Amino acid sequence: LATDESTVQADAGGGAIALALGTKGTTGSGAVGVSHSTNTVGTSDSDRHQILAYVAATSSLVADGSVSITANSAPKIDSLSIAGALTGATGSGSKAVSLSGSGAASYNNIHVETKAYAGDDSPGASTGTGQITAETSVTIQATDQSKITADTVGAAISGSYSKGTSVSVVIGISIAHN
Repeated sequence: LATDESTVQADAGGGAIALALGTKGTTGSGAVGVSHSTNTVGTSDSDRHQILAYVAATSSLVADGSVSITANSAPKIDSLSIAGALTGATGSGSKAVSLSGSGAASYNNIHVETKAYAGDDSPGASTGTGQITAETSVTIQATDQSKITADTVGAAISGSYSKGTSVSVVIGISIAHN
């Protein structure tokens, strides 16, 4: 029996607040909030986290009862990435400008190879069959129950007030890539 229950829990956050008060001319404020999270189990598709249960090609196994070769994989990634920005500008002058932006991103990958076998584990290999003799039954089973939960929030609020021209600009971005 080979079992893996790797768990990655990542929480990331960033925030910014800017307020401006003015009495003459132009009043301005700006704020940017950013949050980023990258989480992996295994390195890449070519270098996977391995969960292996096997009887080697050159081995033999004899059992009075049953034989079970089982590989279970259940890695989990739970990711939360939050970013926020708040701006405000007010003045008794002719112009008020506030700019607010936020971005939250979460990148998550699970690279797992789960195998249960007897003998050679690759096509075309010819080193042996891995001999298993059991009085009742032989069970070979591999399961993969990988799970990724990713929540991302990018929120921004901006407000401005003046006796003349008031301008507020808001940008909020949220990305989850699994």
